[in-house]
Amino acid sequence: MKYLLKITLLLIGFHLISFSSYAQSKQYYSVQLGAFKKPNMDAFKGVKDLGNLHQEQTKSGLTRMLLGQYGQKTEADASLKVAQSKGFPSAFVIRRMVAEEPKEELQPTSDYVKPKQEEDLQNVSETYEKEKPKDEKKDIDTKTEPKNETPLPPDNSVLPDEVFVVQLAAFKNDVPKKDFESLSNEASVYKNSEGDWTRVVLGAKEKAEDAKALIETAKKAGYEQAFVKKVSSKKLELLFQSTVPTSKPVKEKTKPVIDEDEKDLIKVEADKEDEGGDAIVEAVDENVDTSSKPLPMSDKMEAAAVAKIDLIDEINCIGCNEAEDNIAIEGTVFPISEDNLLLEGRMAYTGDMYSQTMLLSSTDGGKNWKQVIAPDFGYEILHLDFVNEKVGYLINFWVVEGAGDLKLYKTTDSGKTWNFISAIPKNDFLCLPLITQFTDERNGLVIYECDVPDPGYYAWSTINGGQKWVSIGGIDEVDYQAFLKTAADTKRKKELASEEFTDVSGNSSWKQKTTDDYIILYKINEKGAWQEVSRLKRKYKKVDGKIEALPVK
Repeated sequence: MKYLLKITLLLIGFHLISFSSYAQSKQYYSVQLGAFKKPNMDAFKGVKDLGNLHQEQTKSGLTRMLLGQYGQKTEADASLKVAQSKGFPSAFVIRRMVAEEPKEELQPTSDYVKPKQEEDLQNVSETYEKEKPKDEKKDIDTKTEPKNETPLPPDNSVLPDEVFVVQLAAFKNDVPKKDFESLSNEASVYKNSEGDWTRVVLGAKEKAEDAKALIETAKKAGYEQAFVKKVSSKKLELLFQSTVPTSKPVKEKTKPVIDEDEKDLIKVEADKEDEGGDAIVEAVDENVDTSSKPLPMSDKMEAAAVAKIDLIDEINCIGCNEAEDNIAIEGTVFPISEDNLLLEGRMAYTGDMYSQTMLLSSTDGGKNWKQVIAPDFGYEILHLDFVNEKVGYLINFWVVEGAGDLKLYKTTDSGKTWNFISAIPKNDFLCLPLITQFTDERNGLVIYECDVPDPGYYAWSTINGGQKWVSIGGIDEVDYQAFLKTAADTKRKKELASEEFTDVSGNSSWKQKTTDDYIILYKINEKGAWQEVSRLKRKYKKVDGKIEALPVK
């Protein structure tokens, strides 16, 4: 009996020592499977039985896919070997520090769960286990002013205890309120402060589908990682009351825009003007299928044709069937002049988790295109900008393992040809680039977020157009925010947020619309109306070593 009691006490002691060690270290291990702009969740089904699958949104816009939260590195190493054998050969183990004492892990109600690390994360699944309500009791301060009632939504009804909102961003420091004021044209804007983080959210809806309707608004405003979540209305503080008008004018008095809803396209009667000289905008019948048809044209202008694209017949994949799977392209227009255009994007086999870079050039206003840089498999275009009408820079970023090499290219002929300049150096392989910019033909800057040698921001600069880079060393938060503001104010960043583009000299304006079959380009004509000028096919197949466009049904 005494022997059994000794064994029991030893086991209890060992358990307490192990738990204490883990609590003091405040760390866990995960397997990083990769980092992507748009993760394909189906690609991770083969490893979901190894541990909880979760994701982190980086400041550079990539989404890290992480597997498991293991207390011991040996456990993570075991999962790593299995993951590598199941299609993730470049996976590796990372260590994460946690801010709290370890708690009993909740069992997920779906394949994907939220990570414990507190960051501005992207929503993985709407079926996360609901957080347990916390019984918060606070002493009432009789000296303070009485609390106002919870702010009312636009319809003046009282908010329910729990509401659905669209999370736009999260901040540890002061919230830049003015940045969110324009969104009150669509719905009320609130802040939700919990712990060290203050989240800015849009809308306060009783139904999830009503909140989801605001996602597109958030993305158009530049918040690409916006997602719907359920919160307590008592924790919401009103920033801006909704200014949604009760009725909308029948006629537009500004330039007609391209509606993002394919079933509600507009047409512009460019030859029929009202007394003020503005084009009359009429709604197209919702029952008419316009998904693959051009917008109605003026009878004075030739209807747009499908563009001819000369692609380089190089494409790779992991876990796809080259003989059977289709290839899809996507991209964003970059107008240099009225005739010289670029389309920056990527192409990939449907279902493949990785893509390759694609840069197309047109010298005739979008009618014909040519791929002008050899594709980089596993890379994304991180930076594309021009310092004048001739000179531009492009940076490709290796994302298969999350944070890798940066390749710098330069053009001096408006994007028709590109030359490789250098591999931009880093403090450590896993440093993430946060800011990339060139202020002129010679001076450029890259700022990374690194964990080595110490966690923080590190900068590299060039004064000879990227031929040589020099380490500036670490920079503090104040300097980083100043650089960030300058980088965010670039012409390209603003245009990506507004989805309307002008060429380098400001002489022509462009928009685009992406459907399942086409990337459709529009340009403002001489009457100030949007005119379709070109459409690029999106679906392809590799036949006998050649990438050929598929017919549109």
